[in-house]
Amino acid sequence: MIQKIKINKLGNLEIQRNGRWVEQVCPYNEGFCGEHCPLFSGPAFGDTVITYPDRTETFSSLHLCQPHRSITFLQEEFVDEREHD
Repeated sequence: MIQKIKINKLGNLEIQRNGRWVEQVCPYNEGFCGEHCPLFSGPAFGDTVITYPDRTETFSSLHLCQPHRSITFLQEEFVDEREHD
């Protein structure tokens, strides 16, 4: 599980690694992974809830270019920098 992800102002996917944000490159074309791709979905908030003996955590996911390829994250660890109307 990746703990911190964001969609930056340009709509590109970034993952925090070793304390810094890294834009993710698409494995199928020469650009970045992001909302410009028709196979990039918006985040599905709260789609997985796991109950532990001492707590309950709600996870969300971002589905990418393949039906079974997604990133799972804690909802509070997601940042969306895009401007919304």
